[in-house]
This record gives sequence, C-alpha cells and structure tokens, in this order.
Amino acid sequence: MIVVTIIFLIAIGLNWRLQVKDDVRRKDRIIVIIVSVGLFLLAELLFFYQDQWTIPTLLRKASNML
Repeated sequence: MIVVTIIFLIAIGLNWRLQVKDDVRRKDRIIVIIVSVGLFLLAELLFFYQDQWTIPTLLRKASNML
C-alpha cells in the first residue's frame, strides 16, 4: 500500500502542476484535491478493513455517527 500511496501523491502533484499551468482557480484546485484525497482515504480504509467492512456497512456506521 505504500507504493500505491507514493503513486497517488505523484499523480496528485502532477495534476496540481497542470492545473496551475492552465490557470485554474485556486478554489477549484483545492476542491479537486479534497475530493481526491477523501476518495483515496476511503479506498485505503476499505482495503485495510476488507474482511470486516463493506461499503454498505461503512455508510451505515457513518449515518449512525451523524
């Protein structure tokens, strides 16, 4: 999983540089980064707890926390 994390960080860094070159607004870049990191963390959690959690159980636990 460390290799996947490194590849993800490289891809996000390159994407950030391309967005800077294309003059994308800073707010839009930050939104993209937040969504990407959130989905990446969700994937990491699901991989780590793949024997215990599935997406429906994760969503059920999240809705109970709210």
